[in-house]
Amino acid sequence: MKRSTSKLAKSFALPLVLVAGIAAAQEDPAAIFESLDADGNGSLSEAEASANEMVMSKWETLDADGNSEISVEEMAAFTAE
Repeated sequence: MKRSTSKLAKSFALPLVLVAGIAAAQEDPAAIFESLDADGNGSLSEAEASANEMVMSKWETLDADGNSEISVEEMAAFTAE
C-alpha cells in the first residue's frame, strides 16, 4: 500500500511543479529568466530555455524579433499580455 501511495504522489508532483513554474513566470518573469540564463549574457538560447517546458512551448511567441534568442524584455512583454 505504501508503495502505491508513493507512486500516486509522484504522479501529481510534476504537474504541480509545472503549474507553480508557470505562475512564477507570470508573477516574476525576470526571476525565471535569470534562473535560465546559465551564461549570464542577458539572453536565452534555445539550449538554455530547454530547461523550462513552458518557455520552450512558447518559444516562437517569446522570440518576438526572431533572432533565435529570448531577451528579458521579450519575456516581460509576453507575460504582461
